Amino acid sequence: MIKKIGVFVIIIALVIIVLNLPEKEEEEFNDFNIQNIDYSARSNDVGSFYTKSYEIDLTLIKEKLMNSDIFDVIPEDAVIAMQFFDGNGYITDNGLTLYGSGDIRETIDENYDFKMLTGDYYVRNLESKSICELYKTIKENNDYNVEYEGSKVALTWKYKKLMSYCLL
Repeated sequence: MIKKIGVFVIIIALVIIVLNLPEKEEEEFNDFNIQNIDYSARSNDVGSFYTKSYEIDLTLIKEKLMNSDIFDVIPEDAVIAMQFFDGNGYITDNGLTLYGSGDIRETIDENYDFKMLTGDYYVRNLESKSICELYKTIKENNDYNVEYEGSKVALTWKYKKLMSYCLL
């Protein structure tokens, strides 16, 4: 009888402990799941990426772009921004803006026609690849997001030469 009372007391104590566990841990966990969802570039929700301050070296991609013939296929009034994210979705603080005039600046011009976001790991592994090889790899992996304002039809028409770039 004493053993049964002892087991009963232990069970009651465990139930009380479980029922009185702080709910805060569960709330923090739920907040973490809601606020820190790992959006990939495929999410089409650029604003949902994490924010963390970091920069990458853009020297190599800038040189590759300058030495390519990309300026032959973009309009003179083109403004194309490029920004990158890491494997966790953190967007870089720096980026590039290509201008149809042939200029490339290491900044994001907020008046871009469109902005392309893709993984910074492509930039880090660019040494042996051309811009076209890089483009094809990103497209095959569907590892990018494009942000633009206005009409998709107008943008497609303006950049019709760029649309066929690297397809030959």
